[in-house]
Amino acid sequence: MRLDGQRFLVTGATGRLGCDLCPRLEQLGAEVLPLVLPGYAPEPKRMAWIGHTQPIVINQIEDLNRLPPPDRVINLHWQVQREKPFTAQLLYELDTNLHQLSFVWDWLKAHPPQSFVHLSSIKVFSHLNTHPINSHTEPQPITPYGIIKQATERFFDAHFADTQTQVSHVRLSAVASCGEHPSQLMSRLYASAFQDTSIQLNSGHSTALLYIDEAVDLMIQVALQAQQRCYLLTPPAIANEDIAREFERISERSLKAEYVDLMPGVSDAEFISDIPSLQADWVRSTSLSAMIEEFIALH
Repeated sequence: MRLDGQRFLVTGATGRLGCDLCPRLEQLGAEVLPLVLPGYAPEPKRMAWIGHTQPIVINQIEDLNRLPPPDRVINLHWQVQREKPFTAQLLYELDTNLHQLSFVWDWLKAHPPQSFVHLSSIKVFSHLNTHPINSHTEPQPITPYGIIKQATERFFDAHFADTQTQVSHVRLSAVASCGEHPSQLMSRLYASAFQDTSIQLNSGHSTALLYIDEAVDLMIQVALQAQQRCYLLTPPAIANEDIAREFERISERSLKAEYVDLMPGVSDAEFISDIPSLQADWVRSTSLSAMIEEFIALH
């Protein structure tokens, strides 16, 4: 599959997903505009930039006016500060991810792309949602992150409502990758196995893990297909104990882990994923075993 002649604008380009998405688009033949909006570092924090086009720092409307209009947009930009109190988190995420970037959204509306893909999250759902959950389920978020993610979905729906732009929201599960934040599951397992770090694992619960290669390709496929308002991208969940045992088997090391039910009385969500409808011969997929093997090898 080739994307020659297609111009993709990617926000949050120096974030972990952006660092893989931009070179993947270039590999497929697309022209890429890798934007760094206010609040993001001009270079990746935990990864080397391998894209051909260097990140483009955007601070004001004049910076955007020097760019050619894109055919498709994938919006990865998102900032959080979880140490803030509940209401302060809401205000911070609303301000940094929508309000301060209003000049970007207005510029895109003036140069409407064919598709606008917004990176959302399965965190828009909570234990208040009845199961199973599919793309049409109305979210009932209970965290500041989930609340603002849902509000942002509705903002973009309304913002592009009178244009020809197809807006799609990717409600993504956890993504494993080398260079991810140390708090993520795969990084904690690695730290326990190879650095003798004591960790807690959420016993009696499961995790839906996508490897970054598959997550990136699925987002590109959504941008190209752009038929639904929301896409639920979550693979089958695997019990945390089984993930831990597989990590021990492949690494040939023992984890220094305490198994604790960190969500007593809360049942895990059941999702009906849209991944099957997005499969294509160029979309990569990675098994849990292969994911662990590559994660260890890259460290």
